[in-house]
Amino acid sequence: LEATQARALSRYETLSAQGQASAELDAVVQAACTGRIDTAFVNLDQQIWGVVDQTSYDLSIDDESTAANEDLIDLVARQTFAHGGQVYALSAEKMPDNAASAAFFRY
Repeated sequence: LEATQARALSRYETLSAQGQASAELDAVVQAACTGRIDTAFVNLDQQIWGVVDQTSYDLSIDDESTAANEDLIDLVARQTFAHGGQVYALSAEKMPDNAASAAFFRY
C-alpha cells in the first residue's frame, strides 16, 4: 500500500507541473462532483465545512458544522470513490502542497 501511495504522490507531482492536477479546493471539489478525478488525496487532520452549488459548483465555506453544510474534504473522497477513482487519506505532513485535498485528473 505504501509503495502504491508513493507512486500516486509522485504522479501527482508530475501531473501538477503539467497542469493536470490541483490542490485548489474549488477545482478539486468540482472535478470530484463531475467524475473527473483519477486519484484524490484527502487530509485526515482537517475539515472544511461548506456547501457546494450543484449547478455552478461554487463553494460557500463556513466556520463550523451546521445542519445545512458538510465536510468538503469528505465530499471529495465520497464523490471520487463513487465515480471509480482512487482515494488516499493522508496525515497533514504527507499531503501534497500542504493542502486539505489534492487530486490528479482523468482528463
